[in-house]
Amino acid sequence: MAVIGITGISGYVGSRLATAMAADADTRVMGIDLAPPLRGADRIDFEPMDVRDARLIERFRQAGVTSVVHLACVFDPIHDREKARDVHVGGTRNVLAAAEACGASQVLFLSSTYGYGAHPDSPPRLREDHAFRPNPRCALASDQAEMERLVLAFGAAHPDVRVAIARCCTVLGPGANHFIARALQEPFILVPRGADPEIQFIHEDDLVAACLLILREGRAGVWNLVGEGTMRLSQCLARLGSRVRHLPSPVIAALSRLAWRLRLPLPAAPPGLLPYLTHPCVASGERAARELGFTARHGAAETLESYLKSFL
Repeated sequence: MAVIGITGISGYVGSRLATAMAADADTRVMGIDLAPPLRGADRIDFEPMDVRDARLIERFRQAGVTSVVHLACVFDPIHDREKARDVHVGGTRNVLAAAEACGASQVLFLSSTYGYGAHPDSPPRLREDHAFRPNPRCALASDQAEMERLVLAFGAAHPDVRVAIARCCTVLGPGANHFIARALQEPFILVPRGADPEIQFIHEDDLVAACLLILREGRAGVWNLVGEGTMRLSQCLARLGSRVRHLPSPVIAALSRLAWRLRLPLPAAPPGLLPYLTHPCVASGERAARELGFTARHGAAETLESYLKSFL
């Protein structure tokens, strides 16, 4: 029987992936997180644990984990930068040590296209061989670049392990509850004046389907996982109507930095994410289509609409 060890099992993606995997009678799911999963808990072997906890190594070994799925991530920005980095980088080191200890034959790490960075000179479509260039103030993207480096180094040192990295764009759907999704519900939203980059989304169901495909076929490699097509920022904002406020980018940046420093609520992106509202960061899904046979079922507009319908 396959035993899938999942970190971050109670999160937005983890809970959905675990529920789908637990439905397979030939698969046992063992997961860790700080809080218990809200979905499919009766079919999951859950243990409350920080991803950095040294006990994880022995726990995965005792459970006979055959595949490791690393989803644990501090996606919502927090003010404790050192803690976030330790969860990401230190946690990844711990997970890889656990994968080695239990003799896992497969490791899947969920990364993000945010690692490519959003820059004026970014190509129209970012491919997997394009270098990661995290924007300097985007802590999450910087950490993801380091996490990927660790995962790739692990794969090089363990050629018998099938190591897969899935880089997804912004995930949306009816169940979305991350800070980007919540920002769309604010009474008003600040956006840079004159900016209109392409935006990508992937539906939560499509992302789960792609991860299941990678795991069940035992694939190894690096793939961008993106939804079908894109939208312009202006198209997304038009759906939100009068709640949008356009201001010069330097003004929004200054307000954002001040609000972040003073821990004040402000309906604008944290400072490090403002480039993604100004410059393009659009990834190509061609390799996933060619190598995995994965093509998203939901388009960008449909994915956005599926979330907006949950509160508009």
